[in-house]
Amino acid sequence: MSASVHHPRLLLLLTIPLALGSLAVPLSARQMATSQPFAVAELFFELNDTDGDLGIHASIDGGTWTSLEVDGPQDRDLLAIVSKGRLRSQGLTQLAFESAEPPFEELDPATFFRRFPEGVYDIEAVAQGGGTFESKVRLSHVLAAPPEATVSGLPAADSDEHHCRGRRVQVRDHCPHVDGK
Repeated sequence: MSASVHHPRLLLLLTIPLALGSLAVPLSARQMATSQPFAVAELFFELNDTDGDLGIHASIDGGTWTSLEVDGPQDRDLLAIVSKGRLRSQGLTQLAFESAEPPFEELDPATFFRRFPEGVYDIEAVAQGGGTFESKVRLSHVLAAPPEATVSGLPAADSDEHHCRGRRVQVRDHCPHVDGK
């Protein structure tokens, strides 16, 4: 005799997962087709001119995700994060990182920039509820010049003197408040 006559429950248990599985595939494909950008997606360099070092930083924020990848130009891997266990169940929403910043004597800027070439970087995450988060960011080697220390357009204090309401005064001198008190 066939298994369906002797074991009707077994046949039923085998049939239900197969039927549910065929329904789940189209839903999963539809969910995975939805993609939205991150609310914040930044990748940038930080130059510390005073200390003579350089680092790469990122700030990524958006909806709940379970894994995240950052790929550089020519699909070169930069970062991959996969949450597991309880953290995967909870999900992640925000990531910020800062690389090590060795002094220029240990890692000269030319070598550093070869590690992190200019171009478009893809930031992609698998959303916890299905779908993805995707953003593209441009990373440039052009950095802002170090700021000049000024206060209200005047040079800021040096070790011996500073400016007070447009005139040079010694550090030990009193600088009256704007309201005259």
